[in-house]
Amino acid sequence: MLITEYLIIGEGDILSGMFINFCECELNTEKAIIHKTEFIDKDWFKSLRDTNPNFTFYREGNSVYFWNPISDDAVKNIGAEYIPVDISLFTHPKIFSRMLEDKIITIFRGVSKYNIFRNKYSNTWEIVGNENLFEDVGLEVFRAVNFNTYYSSNGEKTILGFCLSTKLKNHFKWGKQDFINNGIACADLAGKDNIIFANKAAIKRYIEARGLEKQYNTKISTENELEKEFQVIKKTMKWVSNKLVNTQLYKDVIVEQCELKYLPFDENMMQYSIIPRPKRYYLNDIEGVGGRYDEQLKKFHPYSSAIFRGKRINIFVLTPRIYEGTVSDLLKKLKNNLSDVFQLNQLNFELGLIEGVNLSDYEKAMYDRKFNNIDLALIVVSETHWSLPVEKSPYYFCKAKYIGQGIPTQVVQIEKIKSSNLEYIVRNLSLSIYAKLGGTPWGIEKTEHLKKEFIIGIGSTVNEQKKTVMGIANIFDFTGKYFVGECVPLSGFDDYADKLEELLYEQLKELIGEYSDEVRLIFHIFKSPSNRYELKALSNVINRLNGKEIKYAFVHVGYGHNFRLFNNDGKENVNKGFYINISENEALISFVDKSSVPLRITVDKRSNFIDVYHLAKQIYWFSHLSCRSYMPAKKSVSILYPSLMARMTEKLKKIDGWDYDALKTVGEKLWFI
Repeated sequence: MLITEYLIIGEGDILSGMFINFCECELNTEKAIIHKTEFIDKDWFKSLRDTNPNFTFYREGNSVYFWNPISDDAVKNIGAEYIPVDISLFTHPKIFSRMLEDKIITIFRGVSKYNIFRNKYSNTWEIVGNENLFEDVGLEVFRAVNFNTYYSSNGEKTILGFCLSTKLKNHFKWGKQDFINNGIACADLAGKDNIIFANKAAIKRYIEARGLEKQYNTKISTENELEKEFQVIKKTMKWVSNKLVNTQLYKDVIVEQCELKYLPFDENMMQYSIIPRPKRYYLNDIEGVGGRYDEQLKKFHPYSSAIFRGKRINIFVLTPRIYEGTVSDLLKKLKNNLSDVFQLNQLNFELGLIEGVNLSDYEKAMYDRKFNNIDLALIVVSETHWSLPVEKSPYYFCKAKYIGQGIPTQVVQIEKIKSSNLEYIVRNLSLSIYAKLGGTPWGIEKTEHLKKEFIIGIGSTVNEQKKTVMGIANIFDFTGKYFVGECVPLSGFDDYADKLEELLYEQLKELIGEYSDEVRLIFHIFKSPSNRYELKALSNVINRLNGKEIKYAFVHVGYGHNFRLFNNDGKENVNKGFYINISENEALISFVDKSSVPLRITVDKRSNFIDVYHLAKQIYWFSHLSCRSYMPAKKSVSILYPSLMARMTEKLKKIDGWDYDALKTVGEKLWFI
């Protein structure tokens, strides 16, 4: 039987409310007796699992809990004392959650021809169907569902259930030799042996070479519509629920009922509201009123207009000679926009023509023009440059060398200049240029707090060796003011805690030294905080600050989760700012139109400031401070900026002669956006 057979549309057209893809499972009892022993070592744990395939083993710190869901068989080769232990859904929700997970996987495995595996870097399972949705000789598209169990607590009430989402999986039937035989270049595509990975670059190459763009894009667009996504999720959840009811999880623990619910839930579980958008403020703190944001900016003038009044701005434009006419037309539109909207009335563009399109041509033209009297360099490249290794990229070479002279850069692709969307491109280019010149286009609404707050953003990127590189951002205050500091890129975690401690101490001793009252430090982090790193660093900083009274919150912010939200069964978009408290310390916030995926925030329970709504509102409002576009970003700038900084510095350090300290010369500008 196929996944898609469970997913046939059969629901009525009655409009419903807000739906979260969580199915609550009610048990006949919330108590059980299992066994517990002390953890010895990893080899012992592996051997124990291998010799007892019918048992489930769950490690929590130095304790190992185990149970046999189908019989009373004795455990083999345990080599240690073990005791029975009473558990309840309230005291040990993770164990009941694991029991439910095992049962659901058993249900899926009972259906043949599924490819079932656990995702390596998350707590979700992926179940891939076998029906090809795209009939083609070389490319297949399959429907997959991801599921995980989840429990939510509110006071002494705990609910248990599962989440289920869906996505499409691409797979090439063709190998590298098939690509070559059919005249499709593949030397630069990712893969191994004869396999080509079906990533975005490879699929784009394939469908363009075979003239399948319209056919493929139409199919993918149809399959990814919110209403279709909702129907797939709800139908599959109902099928799983029907299979679960009256099944045994462990001995006398039985699933009595599974219920898919629209919000609101009962007993104050998963409460929701709308976080209002912050107001934007312009020159002289004038509040923007209605209309597009760029029109407001033009009408009320940028927040920092005063610092550019009477100032001459020189922008050096580096472009291949073959694009001279097209680029000149762009500069005319750009100059008008920067003058009309951003009040840069003394703006001068200087054209630097390049004789070719290779790195050596860019290098020669760049050095032919001395670096003095340049406020910003605009680099024109092509799409082909974008795919080059960093060491051979004109863009990264020019960016590194200009930053070394204290000059920020802005890149633009010639293909985008030639597109029909030029007006939109000019608006966003102007915005980025203004920010990189050190301008602040707008401020956001300020909420005066009883206590002084500072926000520390910690983001990351992944380098070519697939290692995590940390990016420690500048510190913000509660108004979004951006304090100039460091972005410390590290290859891995070896000295991360020490670097973080020094950065925090050096900046905070100045920022909070003047306050005698309590201060709050809010950490926005791309991962779960750790005692080895973030908590250790903060503890040492607090000690070094001589007993300064500090409240703190560690907030894990990200999209790496399995929750989905739908309004009226996917027929309408979820409102931006829609907020749902899914647990005592977790919430979801909708940031993006036409997407079912909300941002998830988790307040670490070791924090001593845990107001989830307050922190969620702060994160949502900070997304309105991004200068990459007029529209709010998908994340708070406190997470977005350090990730961009880390990614860019990882690239730049591959350029010969690059010096990380050069970033200090452009530190007060958003050079990385």
